[in-house]
Order: sequence, then structure tokens, then C-alpha cells
Amino acid sequence: MSHRTILHGYIDEQLIAKSYARRNDARLAALPNGTRGNYPLITGDLFAVPRHVSLGRIIPFGAAYNGVEGHWNRWRDEFETLLRTLYWWETQVWVETELWGAYHCTWTCLPPDRTEFATLSGAATAAELQPTTLWRYCGPTRNVLR
Repeated sequence: MSHRTILHGYIDEQLIAKSYARRNDARLAALPNGTRGNYPLITGDLFAVPRHVSLGRIIPFGAAYNGVEGHWNRWRDEFETLLRTLYWWETQVWVETELWGAYHCTWTCLPPDRTEFATLSGAATAAELQPTTLWRYCGPTRNVLR
């Protein structure tokens, strides 16, 4: 018997430059669309990218799945693969299941060590911002259903 799982959340870009937001837009637009068969859990139609904001964007996303909590490792792996290509500060996800209750997950950016950007004279350089690859995760670490 199948059961419905609602998964929703947001990616908080905060105050990144518009050029980085455009890079995020391109990466989200390049995601595959959901199709039947062997399909990814993270697809382009999951996201609703805002176009006109002034204080940093919140990229909302959400979908109803057939028991995704039983495939949490796969969903999280695909989602974190995407996060490693984006510029963001914090991500929140809520998973609401009919059978097993609700779960909340948080990814919080850990800024890289800025000493790598120092010149020999000790002055900081204007280094190119890189996608977020270091974070602290709080939430289920394994498949919710066992």
C-alpha cells in the first residue's frame, strides 16, 4: 500500500550578488523534469524561482511523493548534490508523512576559511565566490522507515 508524503522547503540565498543568483537560476533550470520510469527525485519542476526581490531571494520548493521517507538517503544525496552547485546560506526542509509523522531538516552554510584568499602581503583579495560545499546538517541521517 502506498502513502503520500509532502516535502517542502526553501533555499535562502540571502544577499548574494545578482550574478550569483543568475547562476543559481541556470543550474535549477538545467535540472531534468519529472517523468515516469527511472526518474530523479530532484527535478526542475520542484522549484519556484522568484524573479523580482530586493533583500535576497528565498527559493521555495515542494512536491508530494509516494513514501519518499523510505528513500530518504537517495533524496538527500540528490538534494545535496544540487546544493553543492548553488550559492546559498541556509536551507530548510519539512517532510510530512501520513504514517510516520513530520520531520524537519536544516542545512546551514559554513563559510570557508578566508585565509586561503590572503596574499603574501596579508591583504585580502577579491576572490570569486564559490558554490556552498561546507554545511552543518540537522535532521534524519538514515531512511526514516526501517
